[in-house]
Amino acid sequence: MGGKLFILFWGLLFSISVFSQNTMPNDRWFIKPHIITGYTIGTYQSGYGYGVGIRCLYDFEKIFLGGSVFLGLETSFLSPLGFENYENVNPGKYNYLIVSPIVEQNYKWLNYGFQFGFGFGDYMGIQFPNTNVGGFITNIGWFPIYNGKAITPYITYRNDWIFDKNKNNMQSLNLGINF
Repeated sequence: MGGKLFILFWGLLFSISVFSQNTMPNDRWFIKPHIITGYTIGTYQSGYGYGVGIRCLYDFEKIFLGGSVFLGLETSFLSPLGFENYENVNPGKYNYLIVSPIVEQNYKWLNYGFQFGFGFGDYMGIQFPNTNVGGFITNIGWFPIYNGKAITPYITYRNDWIFDKNKNNMQSLNLGINF
């Protein structure tokens, strides 16, 4: 399922970028590596976790409500209970590889930028391959605008809704760079 979604999404994005060259002359790709740290609230267990990932986004300029719309793909490793040490439970059981199409909307105000994003992801179990579940990612964040600078930092508040039998919700901060 994840592989077919990956090929379909990137094929569609490539087609849009090729056929829209005349209408969007300043199209750009962005790479956004990030680290994730936060608190997980689950049905049976709660605790601190971490993750690391990368987003590849394509800028569609100002096509919706005056801000820039970015479409892309996120691939992340997420360990919602990675900092916890439970006696009877293996926290590694809940380690996931996330593959998710992402939509981001950025707004600029003075020398600051604000971003809102969401995506539906495939949370693939790493230690237990049968634990592939769906999930929903939302984020809201801030980044400074440096004129002429190719690399900018950003910070976002992120929510991962993991729809497994424990119905986990990880609320976290993302720290990363945008280039």
